[in-house]
Amino acid sequence: MGYTHYWRPTRDLTEDEWDNIRQVAKTILKDNHGIILDNEPTDSQNLSITYDSILCNGIGDDGHETFYLTRKMRNDFEFCKTAQKPYDKYIVAMLIAVAQITDSISVSSDGDQEDWLEGLQLYVERCTSNHRIITLNDYAKELIPDSVRVA
Repeated sequence: MGYTHYWRPTRDLTEDEWDNIRQVAKTILKDNHGIILDNEPTDSQNLSITYDSILCNGIGDDGHETFYLTRKMRNDFEFCKTAQKPYDKYIVAMLIAVAQITDSISVSSDGDQEDWLEGLQLYVERCTSNHRIITLNDYAKELIPDSVRVA
């Protein structure tokens, strides 16, 4: 099946939750050093952050499946196979952010804590203003969902 991340929404996101997720998505996905497809506006895999959805994928052979997160619940089970390609760390950072913003979406993965450290580091660098001296493992205990940490 391939390396995959999963999320399970239990309801539609509120406008406030979605606004927060969109803002964090802009912060996480900007300055992606050419890893995220964002230069072909007609491509369905193009980076898109709208009122209704967030879509992104890697470029060319470094892409796999498009990450597709929506405000309105489409299914009770969503997933994105990244095959651990370079854009995976952006997807992990997004999923960490979602798990911090709302309790209406549970997150899991084929990976374990070690597989999530790059995405965690990206999330910490771009989305936290906490200047405590803290190790990445301490952040992992705080921010990586239990379902991933115990895998």
